[in-house]
Amino acid sequence: VEEEEVKKKKKRKKWWKSAWAFVRHPVVSLWRSSVVGMLDLMTDVVFCLSLRRAAAEEGADPAVGHLATASAVLIGGSTLVCTTGVVGLYFHGAATKALSRRLFTLDAKTRDKAAFFLLVLLAATVNVRLAAMLPWKRVSRKSGVRLRSVALRRILWLHMLHKFVEDLPQLVLAGIFLSVQSADDASGVDAGAAAAAVLQLTVSGTSLGLTLAWLALQGADDALN
Repeated sequence: VEEEEVKKKKKRKKWWKSAWAFVRHPVVSLWRSSVVGMLDLMTDVVFCLSLRRAAAEEGADPAVGHLATASAVLIGGSTLVCTTGVVGLYFHGAATKALSRRLFTLDAKTRDKAAFFLLVLLAATVNVRLAAMLPWKRVSRKSGVRLRSVALRRILWLHMLHKFVEDLPQLVLAGIFLSVQSADDASGVDAGAAAAAVLQLTVSGTSLGLTLAWLALQGADDALN
């Protein structure tokens, strides 16, 4: 009986180790952050559309329309920043031979080009950390520089920039909208827009705070190397 219990404990311990290893796998980590990024993006889009709908109602405060325009500009601007950053990282890596292979050359397979194009597109719109899946070399044979570590550090800073460009201003817009609504109850703003603003404050605020804390911890730990 004791031997059977020991075997069961070993099996459970082995199962927990396997599950923990799966959770900590880089691909799973990128998938989790991509889901969070998608939720964040959807929250921004819903907030922007709700502002546009509220601005179109009769008797709405003109400031709501300006807030809707500003929200749309922020979404487009943050996407442009990430697209420029990810594409710039790729071409810089290709020029400095930090990549193990070129991805979009004419002689590359169409399937590979399509897959990496989708990867770059997702990195630009949902999760910039997906750029870490590009074929970065680990170490330069000539200089001994850890190329992958350098690339990951740049992706880290780009991710932080994205949070400041998109989430922080969206939080400010949501706060302004709620203050305008509370100051003028007859503004014609519907309850759906208010709920979207509260959701924006909750999701984006939590995402921004946790992401900045996580990135700061990684940056501080990396600085010790």
